[in-house]
Order: sequence, then C-alpha cells, then structure tokens
Amino acid sequence: MEEIHHEITNKKFSILLSDGFKLFRKNYKKLLLTWFIFTLLYNLLNVFLLTDITYLYSNNAINKIVYLIIYYIITGLLGLIGVIRVCSISTYLFKDYSIINVNFKEEFKKAINYRLKYPIFIDIIFFILFGVIFDLIQDFIYETLFLSGISVFSLVFLSYFIFIPLTFISLILSSIYIFVRYTYNIKDIERPIYEARSFTKGFFWKIVGTLLINFIILMIAFNLFMFLFQFIMITFFPDDIFILLTIPYAQTRNYGLILLNNLIFDIPTILLGSLAVCLITPLFAHQFLERENKNLKKII
Repeated sequence: MEEIHHEITNKKFSILLSDGFKLFRKNYKKLLLTWFIFTLLYNLLNVFLLTDITYLYSNNAINKIVYLIIYYIITGLLGLIGVIRVCSISTYLFKDYSIINVNFKEEFKKAINYRLKYPIFIDIIFFILFGVIFDLIQDFIYETLFLSGISVFSLVFLSYFIFIPLTFISLILSSIYIFVRYTYNIKDIERPIYEARSFTKGFFWKIVGTLLINFIILMIAFNLFMFLFQFIMITFFPDDIFILLTIPYAQTRNYGLILLNNLIFDIPTILLGSLAVCLITPLFAHQFLERENKNLKKII
C-alpha cells in the first residue's frame, strides 16, 4: 500500500489528469446514476418551488423586493443539493483511486453526515458573493442602465468589464477551497476548511487548469448537444412542438413541460457533470498522500 501511495505522489500533473479521465470511465455507471438522481431531485424542487413565485412576479402579484428575497432563499437552498451531490461521491473516488477496497453504497451513506456543514458553509458564501451579487449587478445593468438610454455597445462593454473580473475571482476562490469536498469527510482532519486551503499550496494553478479543462469539455458537449437537438427538432418535428419544448414558460405554469425542458438541457451536465470530481480527485490524492508520507517520515 505504501508503494502505491509513493507512486501517486511522484506522478506528474499530466499523468494525474489522465488518471482522472480513467477514474471517470471506470466508475461512469455509478456516477451517472447518482448525478441523474440528484439532478432530477433538483429540477423537481426547482419547478414546484420557483414556478409559482416567478409567475406571480411576472403578473405583478408581488413586488420585486419580495420576489428577490424568496427567489434567492429558495435558490440558495436548492444549491445545497449540488454540494451534497459532489460530496456524496468524492470520498468514494478518493479511496478508489488510492487502491483502497471500497464499496460505493457504504461510502455514499458515510458521506452524508453532520460535517457536511463545512462544504455547505463555503457554498453559501460563494452563492452570496457570486450568485446574488452577479444577478443584482446584471439586473442593474440590463434594466436601469438600458432604460436610461445607454448604447448597446457600452452596455456590452460594461458587462464584460464587470463580469470577467468577478468570474476570475470566483474561479480563484473556488480553486483555493475545492478540496473541502474531501477534507470534511476525513476524521483525522479537525479543520476541514483550513486544511483544504493548505492542500492547494503549490498545486493552485494545476487545479485552475483542471477546472478550465473541465469547463471547456462541458461547453463543447453542451454546444454539440444544442446543435444536435435543434437539428433533430427542426428536421423531424413541427415548429409548435419545438417551441413548446424550448420555451415552456410561455405556457401557464405547465409544470410538466418546464420539468421536461430543464431535464433536456441538463443532459450534457448529467452525462459529464461528475467528470470535474474525477479530475480533481487525483490532485487531492497526490497532495494528501504526500503530506501523509512526510508526517510518517517525521515519526520514523
């Protein structure tokens, strides 16, 4: 076992990245089912909790402040499903990659525990900083400034001027604390958030690069899916069916169509969403096992 761990700590970044893809392929069926169940749960709750509040706001039944408060509270709570989805598979992937005899169902159950409060806390902070603030700034730009008569060119330039730095900051902070999805579930680690940050030292840009690679893959997959979907719909289905599936909000609170629409456009995410966890896992394993080896040498 020690030889295997030593082998992992000596791997180059390119090999660790390759291992991430192999880990994804090896566990694809389990990850696909898990990702689908969580995505379905998220969409069900999203449709039945947010459709009515959006409908009421669009029909001036409630004012904007009330709508925003309710919307952000519900959206923030729904976001926790995404955190649990990632954390539910992270420990299993880490142990599986480290050549530990591990059972997926058992590790899935163990991953849902009170220490989830640590990754949830980080997610809430990020949601407030980069979810709520992004939306409010975007709302201000596209409503207040646009209505004031600002040119489209200036509007686009201002949007990029604001959103690109915020996106970059979000990527940096996400990279710094990304390992908390693993450290929270390691009993020997008493301060999961602090340790997650410490594990990124010397590996920060490798993590950023890995996340960018995953983002590019997802964007390519999404655009390819959209091209194929539109081609199939336009070629084989009437225009009214195409419009019905792609713009369900035109219907009066048709929950079934809205749910179907959400699931259709979530297909790329369902198929490839767990790839990011698989790509990050070897990086965490490298950092964690390297520290374990150093601590062992100090004891000896």
